[in-house]
Formats: sequence, C-alpha cells, structure tokens
Amino acid sequence: TVTGQVYLDMLQTSIFPAIRELFGDRRFYLQQDAAPPHYHRDVRTYLDDTLTLTYALRETIEASCAAITPDTLTAVVRSAVRRL
Repeated sequence: TVTGQVYLDMLQTSIFPAIRELFGDRRFYLQQDAAPPHYHRDVRTYLDDTLTLTYALRETIEASCAAITPDTLTAVVRSAVRRL
C-alpha cells in the first residue's frame, strides 16, 4: 500500500533523482492524479518546496493564451462551426 509517507520517500529517493538524471536542470512537468498519497500534507510541502510547477505552468499558459490573436480565435470558431 502506498501511503503519503511511502510516496514521499519514493519522490525523494527514486522519482526526482531519476527525473534529474534524465533532464538535468531543464524544465519538466509533474502531473499527478487524485490518489490520496498525492495530497498528503508532507508530500504537498515537499513538492511546494521543490517545484514551482503550479506558478510556472500558469505563467506559461497565460502567456500562450495572450499570444493568440483575435484572427486565430475567429478562425478556430469558424472551423468548429463548420465541423458541427
């Protein structure tokens, strides 16, 4: 059974070292599902201290959305209407 503490140990000793080995200091995204161990207080504290994922992802999404031109949005809507 994977408890919050077991998951935290996996993050610290296996998952993050493997990610760092593969990606070095390059940016990566970590996505979790709604499993209870993912929301354990110590896990969330560790991730908050280790990653700025939420903030970086939000900034990236906002910047990408801001870069979409009105012409592109119009074309997407027209295309969707045609397909419907």
